[in-house]
Amino acid sequence: MRAEYLPLIALCFGIAKNYPFNDGNRRTALLATRAFLYLNGREREPSQTDEVATIVAVADGVLNEENLAIWLERHARPHTKSGW
Repeated sequence: MRAEYLPLIALCFGIAKNYPFNDGNRRTALLATRAFLYLNGREREPSQTDEVATIVAVADGVLNEENLAIWLERHARPHTKSGW
């Protein structure tokens, strides 16, 4: 597991599984993951369906931290464009 993903995994799991908000926790976890990657010079490239399924799997306890790290390593790459 890459050390650079440890804070991202903690953030994603913390939001998706601990339900800090009344609604929108999975959406917030997804957007926080995207923002974290972008601010750290990376972007994700999975399909929207795969991305949503991954966040749902995290929230439902089907995907653990190690498997999320593997998924991130497969789908995150250095970003090639500037700006949001």
